[in-house]
Amino acid sequence: MSAPVRMFPAPAPAATGRPDARWLSLRVELVCGGPVGALWPPPGRYLAALPGHTFADLAAAIDTAFGRWDLRRRPPGRLRAFDLASGWHVRDRGDTPATGATAAVVDISHPLGDLLDAGAEFSYTFDVDDGCWRHDCVVTAGDIDAVEVLGGEPDKPAPYYGWGVIPDQHGRFWLDVTDTAPPPPEHLEKHIHAADAVITVAERRAMIIQSRWR
Repeated sequence: MSAPVRMFPAPAPAATGRPDARWLSLRVELVCGGPVGALWPPPGRYLAALPGHTFADLAAAIDTAFGRWDLRRRPPGRLRAFDLASGWHVRDRGDTPATGATAAVVDISHPLGDLLDAGAEFSYTFDVDDGCWRHDCVVTAGDIDAVEVLGGEPDKPAPYYGWGVIPDQHGRFWLDVTDTAPPPPEHLEKHIHAADAVITVAERRAMIIQSRWR
């Protein structure tokens, strides 16, 4: 039987001498999850966030940056979790980490700046109980110029750089949820090789997997 999980108050942020308006730069890489399994090389995004933004704000920004459209039933159906290298765990209300020790847990509404500063490493998991999309994250800088990288100072965390191919949340390649893609529209036929006009989901996934190892 696992030890009880207690909700702890987070430690106060260390004094830095910097104003509260300093922005954090966070590198987020999608490493695995959903129907696609492991991703290599991992697609990634750089996001800017204020220390006063919450982990819930950051989770929403990451989900948007990685193209998630099915956010229904969250919570409890799309639970989110942050696990910090420092030993802290951040959870949606009512969720608890799977650990045998008494865990240091704070709610996802907690401010980023209480637990994160430059160099901090952590993971973010979207849809913990189902798709389990795992991201490796690091705070790469603790005082960036939001106007320079974002063109302004938004109310919420926002991406400002990115790379890689982002898979669909449910592994879909087209609108109709079937195993075979429809023929391409006439104005695109000349750009698509005949052999690629009709292809199954399994074949497309096999092509993607093969291309990763070339």
